[in-house]
Amino acid sequence: MAEVVSPIDARVLARVAPASPDEVHAAVRAARARGARAVVDGGPVGVDGRGFFHEPVVLTGVGNDDPVARQEIFGPVAVVMPFDTDEEAVALANDSPYGLAGAVVSADRVAAVAVAERLRAGRVSVNDGATPDVRLPFGGFGRSGIGREFGLEGVLEYTEVQTLQW
Repeated sequence: MAEVVSPIDARVLARVAPASPDEVHAAVRAARARGARAVVDGGPVGVDGRGFFHEPVVLTGVGNDDPVARQEIFGPVAVVMPFDTDEEAVALANDSPYGLAGAVVSADRVAAVAVAERLRAGRVSVNDGATPDVRLPFGGFGRSGIGREFGLEGVLEYTEVQTLQW
């Protein structure tokens, strides 16, 4: 069994939206029914096994056309897909209508930055965790939202620009 290692307690993560406590687990169950394998297999936790928290799940054996790889789940679910080249990795990552966030992990930091610059995502971490820095803008590409939060760009979302011309 894989071990989750983080500077924070990552054994249980909160869901982003509490619309349906079983939504994340249903997406994982459906992926497993289609042949995905869970190398880290968490489930919903809370009172009587229900609640707005879910343990991390890492899935393998998933194609890029599978709904679990194509949709924003808003829970601690990661899909791991193999690739042979940086170009193939970028193509897999960018083959999505969404682009909220991504991550690149590599022993070669220069190569990792070169790959990260080619990803169509609003926030890309390089050899780093997912803790946002409120001094930097945050927002997605494509169907992952309009506008930005945080940073100067986030403040500008609350302004109106007027042009005077004479």
